Amino acid sequence: MVVLNRLKPRALDNAETKRSLTRKGADLCPVELPDLNEVHRAYDIEVGVIEVDGAKASDDIEALWAYLRKRLGIA
Repeated sequence: MVVLNRLKPRALDNAETKRSLTRKGADLCPVELPDLNEVHRAYDIEVGVIEVDGAKASDDIEALWAYLRKRLGIA
């Protein structure tokens, strides 16, 4: 499975990247991770983004983990 991450909001090449990967038979994860400064700041202070109160990206990370747990059959 391919998880697209560090996506720039509204970047025109996002759609082309998805089309190209799909044409090559890639299994695209429906959860995509945007390139947000808060992610880089969290890593700079050596914590995960879900540990930062109010971080917008934490919802994306939690959604990705929920999808992966379901896909892998992990309760």
